[in-house]
Amino acid sequence: MGRKPLTDTTSETAQAMDLVAQSAASREVAKQEINAMFLAPGETYNLHVCLEKARMYQDQMASGMLGLGAQLLLIKENEQHGNFMAAVEELGLSQSAANYAMAAARKFGVNSPTVGNLGNSKIRALTVLDDDSIRKLEDGDEVDGIGTIDDIAKMSIRELRAALRKEKQERKDERTALEEVVRQKESKISELEIEVAGKQPLTKEQVAAQRLDDMRKSLDGALSLAKDNLTSAAILIANAQEIDGVTVEQLDKWIGDTNWLTSLLDDTYQQLMQDMENIHPAKQED
Repeated sequence: MGRKPLTDTTSETAQAMDLVAQSAASREVAKQEINAMFLAPGETYNLHVCLEKARMYQDQMASGMLGLGAQLLLIKENEQHGNFMAAVEELGLSQSAANYAMAAARKFGVNSPTVGNLGNSKIRALTVLDDDSIRKLEDGDEVDGIGTIDDIAKMSIRELRAALRKEKQERKDERTALEEVVRQKESKISELEIEVAGKQPLTKEQVAAQRLDDMRKSLDGALSLAKDNLTSAAILIANAQEIDGVTVEQLDKWIGDTNWLTSLLDDTYQQLMQDMENIHPAKQED
């Protein structure tokens, strides 16, 4: 096999540099968003200040989880990955506890008047809700399957998790039914389009459009399944913490055995986001 032309190598190098630059720009945007959300006006990020505030929130009751999550998000977005992991270890947190705190802060903010008194377990459970459901709770409205914030306060954590599982299954069933209706409608439209066109040969663009439409359904299904699986994983982690007699050491070892898989999952997700941001035809027109 002959050596690649210099121009091809240069082009690949340039594309790689562009991807690195885009990734760095995305990280910078994410950092600025987190800083704007959780730093006071005129305040700049400082690792030691965040650690001290995080310790303060650790010592507080339920609502402190939200403040803890906010400080962890600031550290995560402003420090290198190794420094963030060192900070989590310095605070004596497991990775799962840190992830729950950060997810809760993103969902509810720091000064949530609604969920602050629910307790850590219920706040963790509610992080699986979508943004629309969260807004309903914040506004005092009822969320299908689980009720209002007052209803949640009266539930046991076991009852809340059961309600969330039931609501999740109902949403999944509704989505499946809707996808079937859309599939049948699109199939009928395609048949009518072919009939109107007099069954003329399709252009390359029309063939590509049809293939993309079929592949989009598969892509939507794959991403939806991935989301459901991650939600199920979060529920498993929450249930593990409720096992009678379980110790911190047992839980840390249990979750630690999956670190290699979660790291691989993160790499796969980052690659997927890059592929989606930089999607373009693999075969160019002659």
